[in-house]
Amino acid sequence: MSLGLNAQQQLIPLNKAFNFGLNKAILNSDTLLHFGFAPFVQSRIQVENVEELVPNLKYYLDTNHTFTSRKLFHEHVTQYQNEEVQFTIDPLVNFEFGREFSDESREQQLYKNTRGFLLRLNLGSKVSVQSTFRENQVELPSTFFKRTRFSRVAYGQGRVKKFNETGFDFAMASSNISYSPNDLLNIQVGHGKHFVGYGHRSLLLSDLAFTYPFLKINSLWFNKKLQYQNLFSSFQDLNRIQTDFEGEGLFERKQGVFHYLDYSVNSRLKIGLFEGFVTQSLDTSGNVPVPVSYYAPVILFNSMLHSEDSLGNSLIGLNLSLKALNNLQFYGQLAGYSLGEDFGVQLGLNYYLNFLPIKIQLEYNSSSTRIRQNQFNHYGESLNFSYLPGTKELLSSLVFKKGRFLSQVTGSLIENNSINSLVIDGRQSFIINPIYNLTFNLGLQYRERSSNGYSENYLYIGVSTNLQNLYFDY
Repeated sequence: MSLGLNAQQQLIPLNKAFNFGLNKAILNSDTLLHFGFAPFVQSRIQVENVEELVPNLKYYLDTNHTFTSRKLFHEHVTQYQNEEVQFTIDPLVNFEFGREFSDESREQQLYKNTRGFLLRLNLGSKVSVQSTFRENQVELPSTFFKRTRFSRVAYGQGRVKKFNETGFDFAMASSNISYSPNDLLNIQVGHGKHFVGYGHRSLLLSDLAFTYPFLKINSLWFNKKLQYQNLFSSFQDLNRIQTDFEGEGLFERKQGVFHYLDYSVNSRLKIGLFEGFVTQSLDTSGNVPVPVSYYAPVILFNSMLHSEDSLGNSLIGLNLSLKALNNLQFYGQLAGYSLGEDFGVQLGLNYYLNFLPIKIQLEYNSSSTRIRQNQFNHYGESLNFSYLPGTKELLSSLVFKKGRFLSQVTGSLIENNSINSLVIDGRQSFIINPIYNLTFNLGLQYRERSSNGYSENYLYIGVSTNLQNLYFDY
């Protein structure tokens, strides 16, 4: 039995593979949906059976099974509901064990050990709250071991501490309060990630980097044909400020503001104008004044004022989606820094087969060799494209989802400075409990580099809850 409060304001989790059904329903919809800036607010996605397509958003009471069976396979672990309040708590886990096969194979057992929780609270139909916490200890295969040791950051999950001889310990938390006083305005405040675009990568704003504090305002205009989103955020560099006092100094900080104006010409064509502006707010000289223009919710204002000065970096872009058929979407992005010659291009398509529950994706990404060092990073990781300047990438992916079975394969061919790399990431999953995406996984990650003939295979097995995107295919 499914119970629920209407028009909840929960944010739909950022997980591309598990949102397979939702994304297909959005593409098939004939309504003026805006889906270029994720995560989406539940009440804004006006498609049939949204709770069935995203089951971890629903409150479900199963009366046909034993208590143990219900909690393991069908229900939230802890749940409560009355006429005004809906409350759930679920575990977040990743118990993964693997073995590496390469010239640099690690002798010790490789594993990931994640424990945490997800709390969701709905107060009536206008206010929703979400909070997560994850504690991790990991022993990683060679590529990610070296990358994490060098960057001191765990692939989008924050700073690491040493664990045992070659392991890492790190934690990640997120939270948000989502409030909609009416169906035209939504306000969010919290600590999380965002993604602009319709593809696997984003040249504008990606969920690749660590979580950050934010305030987001989402408004609809002109019979909901126009959506305007303003995201105010705070980022951090891993450079400490020198201090005369005992103890470690503060990290350098930056303020970021992102505006996204999305126009639905009709149910088939979406055109989005994007602007991002990042400026230093705390460095070795002390507090740096943030320009007054930062607070103005006017798109392109910061870029016009500060395109040539040293206050910050601006990024302007276009985000496009064209539904050629009800099951075929073409998408693309153009991105340029500081109104100059530094640019990036994305072209792609999503195709859903009619006769099988399969999605095929093809995507091309390119970043200009002129792209200079910029401030669009957080905890040492990029806030948009994951590669170095001058990189070209051809990416393909296939997702199959039927019932509780989910198969996904992503292949990426990367070229930078005449060095070619190939990355293939495949996983077969069985969804144990769709309410909190508890899955059993068997996977293989393969990578090779043409420059030195190096190749690496990582075979793993595990059980995890999958409510975020983590990128291992770059």
